[in-house]
Amino acid sequence: MFDFKIIHSTVSGKIGPEQGLNKIKSEVSDALGADADVLETCGDRRELDNVVKRIIESATPRLAVSGGDGFSRLFYNAFFQMRDKLQKHDYTPHFLFLAGGTGNAISCFTNFRDNVEALKCFAQREYRIQPLHLLEVDLGGHMELVHNVSFGGDGAVLLNYNAQKLKGLWGYILAVLKYGIHQKYINPFSRTSGNFVVDIEDNDGHVRRGSYEGGGAAVVPYVGYKFKPYPLGEKGLGHMRFVNFALWLMPTIFRFTNMLFPRGPKWLVFEKALDAPNVLKFKFLKPVHVQVCGDYRDMHESAQVSYLKNKTLDFVRRK
Repeated sequence: MFDFKIIHSTVSGKIGPEQGLNKIKSEVSDALGADADVLETCGDRRELDNVVKRIIESATPRLAVSGGDGFSRLFYNAFFQMRDKLQKHDYTPHFLFLAGGTGNAISCFTNFRDNVEALKCFAQREYRIQPLHLLEVDLGGHMELVHNVSFGGDGAVLLNYNAQKLKGLWGYILAVLKYGIHQKYINPFSRTSGNFVVDIEDNDGHVRRGSYEGGGAAVVPYVGYKFKPYPLGEKGLGHMRFVNFALWLMPTIFRFTNMLFPRGPKWLVFEKALDAPNVLKFKFLKPVHVQVCGDYRDMHESAQVSYLKNKTLDFVRRK
């Protein structure tokens, strides 16, 4: 008998609903045994709300979320909305995020090798808890909780990725190359020029104005495929960061070469640790592509990102 539920999205990932469901069933069987009755599935918002409502009403102490970054975002938004509706504010389960999507930024942060190891450790309570203070993003009155948001080149790369047939890591690299070669109109091989201009204010007033190519804010260090442009998220902080990159400098925002930043500080336009409640206001010289947790959110001239520490998950990580 297990004291947790696994909530699986049947629409996440690139392998298809049936294959994805078979995969998580196989992982559950390998980790917990063939007779483990812990799996709940949902394929739309109505089903998700029903599952979340049952979980909160039964006060299930631990939850594992199986899906991509988009589904993870949908789940914790539905969770906090339903918890408020049911007035169960003292209900704070442990959250494990399993890799069931494409880039899997939030599940990368758990540091488990794979879903089988994660579920075994979860069942045996062999893990540690780290508070994850979610960001609240306001895009023209549409507000949602997120674990990362980006403005500019990152969103353009996502559009390239969504439009092409090749998916996965190699698909992402191809989308980056397309952006670097065809869409970075201002001096593609420059170390200093950026396509976009941002003006930033926070609770203390004006912060920064300057050109950049990609960046945003996050509370997890990864943006998918273990690329790590927001390293302060590793310490439980929020991280705002804007960078410039040309075609061959794009890997400087990724994990495997992130030590290039100290050697080339002009590539790092600006960064700020978010360690106390703060409201960040971004204004752009022209509309920029916006993405949240791997999902495209159109083009916007302004955005507000709040780091308030009032929507916090008990996030499960490997010991």
